Amino acid sequence: MNSKIKRSVDKNLEKMLGKSEMNKFLTNESIGGNAGRFNGKCCAAANFYYTWETGEIKEFTNDVKDCDNCGIFRGTFRLITTMEDPQTIVDYIIDDRSSIFTKAVIGLTVHRYNVAIQRNYP
Repeated sequence: MNSKIKRSVDKNLEKMLGKSEMNKFLTNESIGGNAGRFNGKCCAAANFYYTWETGEIKEFTNDVKDCDNCGIFRGTFRLITTMEDPQTIVDYIIDDRSSIFTKAVIGLTVHRYNVAIQRNYP
């Protein structure tokens, strides 16, 4: 794996796993609202901003920022949030203007997050 991709993915996972920024953000989210359901299971959305250049997640927030000229884009992870299932990401949205590199970073971040969550699920 390319070292730049690995570095960005590792930084993203630090913000997503364990007692992370994403999990703190999700504790304040409503479940099942706009995120809907996936295969009949309630979901929550984790909105975030990431750099268009590296794919590194900068913050999880619902705040809307006008960042077209500041090098960051908005994305969303949709996660299963039931007590019976691991909190896996079932879908994600990122800006169409993201580079191929950034798309690879976010896609690999989702994959590695899901593997880690399922491995550590009881």
